Amino acid sequence: RELQSTLVGTCPYGLEGILPRNASMIGVLEDRDRFCFHLHRTGQFCGECEESYTLPVYSYFLGCVKCESYKNGWVKFTAAAFLPLTLFYIIVITFRISATSPTLNAFIMVNQIIAIPSIIREIYTLSLGSDKVYSSNFVIAVIAVWNLDFFRSFYEYICIHPDLNYQQVLLLEYAIGIYPLFLILLTFILVKMHDNFAFVVWLWKPFHRCLAVFRRQWNIRSYLVHAFATFIVLSYVKILNTSFELLRPSQLYDVHGNHILKAYWYYDGRVDMTSKGYIPILLLALFMLLFFNVLPLALLALYPFKCFQRLLGSCLSQNCRLVLQIYMDSFHGCYEDTAHDYRHFATLYLAVRFLNLLMSSVFSYTLYLSAAVLVYVFALALVAKFQPYKNKRDNTVDIILLLAIISVFL
Repeated sequence: RELQSTLVGTCPYGLEGILPRNASMIGVLEDRDRFCFHLHRTGQFCGECEESYTLPVYSYFLGCVKCESYKNGWVKFTAAAFLPLTLFYIIVITFRISATSPTLNAFIMVNQIIAIPSIIREIYTLSLGSDKVYSSNFVIAVIAVWNLDFFRSFYEYICIHPDLNYQQVLLLEYAIGIYPLFLILLTFILVKMHDNFAFVVWLWKPFHRCLAVFRRQWNIRSYLVHAFATFIVLSYVKILNTSFELLRPSQLYDVHGNHILKAYWYYDGRVDMTSKGYIPILLLALFMLLFFNVLPLALLALYPFKCFQRLLGSCLSQNCRLVLQIYMDSFHGCYEDTAHDYRHFATLYLAVRFLNLLMSSVFSYTLYLSAAVLVYVFALALVAKFQPYKNKRDNTVDIILLLAIISVFL
């Protein structure tokens, strides 16, 4: 009778992906080792850590760990997540690496999709202790660079607070995603201050010669806009994945299989997604999704249309129109636009990322693999038929990379 009143719901912590609402009922339904106890999680849908355990940050592991000390936790996290990202930013700026160039465009997309954080988290969690998983740490570390995750698969667990919850862990992912965009803004401000304030010139005096060389070689405004486009691409999957993780509900059923119209959060079954406490998180996730993912995708899709350009021209100042033109050229410049206007293909690779993350959030893992293959086959057919790049060699490279990712998912 008690079992018949128990709700069950999907979550990422069990091999089956289905857990009783009350963790104490697990022994009645299944062998407890198949659920979240090996992750040191407990409570409703395993939504909280066991006593004296806490969530690590900057980790692919979904479980809770025992931390002896939280001293210098924030310092360790900053050194692990932000210091390598700062060095990467300097490399990108110095060597003018462009994520929108035809030589890197599809390559980065393939690496980002293979290293989707939510997928790697579930593989790590469900394969805990598997030698095969840990032997692939190096491969994951290499490809996850393009998702702005540096050496993440090698770090021991980093703990910053005993009461940390998974929503807060994901908010830190947002911070990593927008950090390079903040660095671009900071760079622009420093350059402008260098031109107008004597004390900034004095502070920069040790680097003046180096800065002067770069100023002679660069159009600062143009190059920083191109760099912004590069980091929009590199941050795209991290921000998109984090938003979908924060918006993902758990499907609830009774023991008879009847669906229950109530939304608990997929990663923490204690959290009612309709509660007042969750509303700020919901609004933030929607804002980040719309501003950093949907808006860039919509701009790329609509900008080639003359009517849309005229509309923007009537709404924006001349300076803003010029900046927007530079930004769009970062994406559109490599595509054929004379005999045929193929600039719409700039939308393709962001759309593939968006569809891939959406399907991984909505579908079961098996269904996701099948649907993802169909998306990549469709993208491959488009590139092979229309040959959109100005340089025909770039079309061949993209076809090879799309075939590579299809083979991975097969």
